[in-house]
Amino acid sequence: MVAGTLLINNFSVHVLFDLGATHSFIARRNVTKLRKGVEVVEKGFVIRTPMRDMVETNIVYVGVGVSLSGYEIEVDLISLELHDFDIILGMDGLSKYKALIDCYTKTVTFQTPEGERMIFEGERILKLIALISVVTA
Repeated sequence: MVAGTLLINNFSVHVLFDLGATHSFIARRNVTKLRKGVEVVEKGFVIRTPMRDMVETNIVYVGVGVSLSGYEIEVDLISLELHDFDIILGMDGLSKYKALIDCYTKTVTFQTPEGERMIFEGERILKLIALISVVTA
């Protein structure tokens, strides 16, 4: 896992790049920072939290701009009660930009649609963090 700080609408957010998460999430406390409206999807999500609770939702923030190395990537974010991070970028957002995570160097390499590569340098995490898994309902 790699963690660090990114910008959303000029607000700094603490982000986790998580290959174990199938979807991307935003902490409920941060949804007011988004300039995107809520989209209600017909087929919702059942989310298993680190505490093994099941949470259902059909609310997604679509096309949220996240600033990365001077380039803005767009991700869809599901609102969830998060404590350790503001955003978790899962496989849906990472695969869209052909992200490669190097756990040893704590870097994430993204590729733009034009083929340009961007490298995000993460910070060291000193404590273990519980992961989230999602199943589509």
